[in-house]
Amino acid sequence: MTLPPDTDDVPATPPPARTNRFAITALITGLLGLVLFAIAFAVTALVQTGRRSEKGRGLAVTALALSIAWLAAGAALLIATGRDEHAPAREADGPRASVLAVGDCFAGFRQAGAKIFARAAPCATAHEGEVIGKPDLPILEYPGDARLAAEGEKACRVQASSLYAARRGDEFVLSIDRPDKRAWDHGEHAVTCLIRYSDGPENVRLEELPKSQSQLVAGDCVGTWSESGYVYLVDCAKKHEVQVFARVTRKVRSTRVRQSPTPYAPTRRDGSSALTRRSIS
Repeated sequence: MTLPPDTDDVPATPPPARTNRFAITALITGLLGLVLFAIAFAVTALVQTGRRSEKGRGLAVTALALSIAWLAAGAALLIATGRDEHAPAREADGPRASVLAVGDCFAGFRQAGAKIFARAAPCATAHEGEVIGKPDLPILEYPGDARLAAEGEKACRVQASSLYAARRGDEFVLSIDRPDKRAWDHGEHAVTCLIRYSDGPENVRLEELPKSQSQLVAGDCVGTWSESGYVYLVDCAKKHEVQVFARVTRKVRSTRVRQSPTPYAPTRRDGSSALTRRSIS
């Protein structure tokens, strides 16, 4: 007669190790890009799997790797989008026209949408045009590209008023380089007014053309004063009749134009006027 084996002498089979729940959660959050949660769950899973002899260590390590990948991708995106878009381009486009100063001559003019690219060129050699002004627009919030283009054109036409008054409007093309929203939010509220010669590169300078009284600045010398509102500048070392020694701005409460404090300083609506003096030389 065969007796059944004694079950007390057979070693019990250990239960299979469970997969740590934090490891599973870490993997899911890592795949979804929830980096902070994935890292926290993965670290917790690594600690618990070591203490409890649970499975899931590989899942936790994978979650950490995914988190690092998400962080690297985010950093690369920030670097790409954080590049200063209104800084002068240095490759095929060339520098932005906005980096040029008033009076600079330029060449290599190229326009791409609202952006204008041009490089400084010696005025003594053939050049395509000249920067005639960089007026600030009195607008607080970014008005949108359409209104900014319209306001910029108005401001630049004031800068070119002497050319229009001299009936030379057909000799040049007025172009305006205006800031985009990013540049505007960084405090760049000025437009760049450029004059391009219609007949191609020339050696002339706009200094030879008359200036409106509103364009005069301290230190300018005028050969002969004219009550027409447009005058010709001369070298102050040469004989001249009038010199601008200051420009003052006064607050005007009403929209009516006040009487000029001197017969040579017509006051504009913004309250600014050029104070001049007669030369005794």
